[in-house]
Amino acid sequence: MYSDPLVFQLLSQNPSLCEDTIFVEIDHRKMMLEKWEAIQRSPELRELIPDAVSSSVGGPVIRAKQYIGIGCDLGNLSELERMLKSEVDTSEYSILCTAEVALTYMAVKAADALISWAARLGNGQRLFSSYILIRCWVN
Repeated sequence: MYSDPLVFQLLSQNPSLCEDTIFVEIDHRKMMLEKWEAIQRSPELRELIPDAVSSSVGGPVIRAKQYIGIGCDLGNLSELERMLKSEVDTSEYSILCTAEVALTYMAVKAADALISWAARLGNGQRLFSSYILIRCWVN
């Protein structure tokens, strides 16, 4: 279905658990553009986030009620923080972060800085396992 299926698996297999959830996926710009193309090509993904729209203002962003995809330079934490805060108020949500592939291809210092940055988000837990994904739910 999709190369990074965690969000879409959760939305399709556990929709009742996701009712008060906003998934925020952060990835490199090129990858987010490819994800938008994959969503457009896949009837299954379009069904899961039927209200998804894309914008290139400020960087590639995919917006839907339960999904926000942000494409940015993961090594530029000020840009990352600005883009994230323009999409969701992280202080209002509990946050779970996951990451894997994006960190794998980053320089060690940049990956460490990204992990430290993520640790300061909201009041949630941090788990680094797939790509950068921020799950927000109402407290």
